[in-house]
Amino acid sequence: MNYTQYDFNKLSNDEKLELVSYEGTFLDNRIFAEIGISLYEYNGFYVEVWLDRKENEIDRVITFTQLRYLEPYLEKINLNEMK
Repeated sequence: MNYTQYDFNKLSNDEKLELVSYEGTFLDNRIFAEIGISLYEYNGFYVEVWLDRKENEIDRVITFTQLRYLEPYLEKINLNEMK
């Protein structure tokens, strides 16, 4: 089943993680303080799963469609490697 962003946000964090793990497309990950953040694309929107690395549990799951929130991931792209 494909959820809209609105319906996806109503799910529990565990349900969201399971859904993006099996049906989403993993794009990248990054570290912010003690948090590991995994980025997925799912059904036309982006999903960040924030994992507290000390506690090894989900801190939050954030959804967005605005491309400006992808900026932290763009820093990793080396355009010289694309030639």
